[in-house]
Amino acid sequence: MNKLRRFSENSYFKEGVQFIMFSLKHPNSADFLATYLSKELQKHKKQHFFLNFIQKTLQTFNKKEFCIPKSIKIQIKGRFNGVPRSKRRILQIGNPMSVINLNTKIYYSQQTSFSDNGTFGIKVWISEIIDIEKTKNDTGTQKA
Repeated sequence: MNKLRRFSENSYFKEGVQFIMFSLKHPNSADFLATYLSKELQKHKKQHFFLNFIQKTLQTFNKKEFCIPKSIKIQIKGRFNGVPRSKRRILQIGNPMSVINLNTKIYYSQQTSFSDNGTFGIKVWISEIIDIEKTKNDTGTQKA
């Protein structure tokens, strides 16, 4: 939590930590996380500082035992901090996202956030490793 100390005085700190912990504890939470990011980007004028908070919080909690996702990728495109030109920012937490593996389940969500500076396109990918032996045993018991 020492890494998050510089963000603790902001209005979104407590709510943001709670939302991120909830999204890391529950499977298929890509839509939940994308909706939260969309609503928060509408409120703030300093988007870079908020995204640094999101990245540090996800990195801190991704190493904990209760974290279900093994990797999270967030891509946000828009006019950050009111600059005239649009930019893309990618937050990659955990291992690189692998699309080829058969034992990973990838959840995807897309949201659009409308702010004073224009629109932000938000895409979230969350991958979880599936235990193949467990799924074989679960399907075998259902047939019997």
